[in-house]
Amino acid sequence: MEELSENGEYLALKKGYADQLLVQVTGKPGDELSGMNSKEKITAKVINEETSEASHEIKLVLKKIFPSMPADCFGDERIDMDPSHRYYEKWRFLKKIGIPTVSSMRIVDANVIVMGDMTADGSEFFGQEKLVKYLGEIDHGIRRKATKEEEIFLSLEPEKVKAEIERVLSLAWNNNILPPNDEFGDLIVHPDGTYQAPILDLVELGHVGNRSREELAELVSRRWARYESIKSWLLTITSKTNEK
Repeated sequence: MEELSENGEYLALKKGYADQLLVQVTGKPGDELSGMNSKEKITAKVINEETSEASHEIKLVLKKIFPSMPADCFGDERIDMDPSHRYYEKWRFLKKIGIPTVSSMRIVDANVIVMGDMTADGSEFFGQEKLVKYLGEIDHGIRRKATKEEEIFLSLEPEKVKAEIERVLSLAWNNNILPPNDEFGDLIVHPDGTYQAPILDLVELGHVGNRSREELAELVSRRWARYESIKSWLLTITSKTNEK
């Protein structure tokens, strides 16, 4: 996978075209991240530009944005913006209308953005990566106890999860946002037991246009099916025996 930064490198992180934050890369955990764009986790120290001194350390995710985005724009996004600024404006629009998405975002250059690491506090994503992991464990006959994070996931009330999935996708649909087809099913579960059904990869966002509400129902159904598959496979490999 393409490397987007080097240890010791200084990065100027911007919100839009202003409000710069200078950081120095201090580590690269090397975690593999899924998605259609190159991504990598880093740790970085915030630098005081007046004194050049480092303060606290933060965990971030760098993401390369390829220019092959649909022409559909959202909020203050314009078609003549560079890929990073278009992606940033899509994210700002989702935040503005209340759709759960990446917690924070800044721009590194025309093709690279940086996001807050949403798992830094112990939160965990349950989506495509978990499906691949659990299928591998099943194929190898692995049986084990659930981790603390998995216990929280298994304890979620299915009907409330379904209601949240429907709420988020309906909110997007009602604001003329058609989510990408490849990310249905991702939940982020927090250590306190709360969770979200976020829209994360914004490259392929498009307009709903004249699509019917039946397509919205199908989107909800597909995302719900992904949740049920993750839960079912996890129950297969853990000591949990409770019904779904």
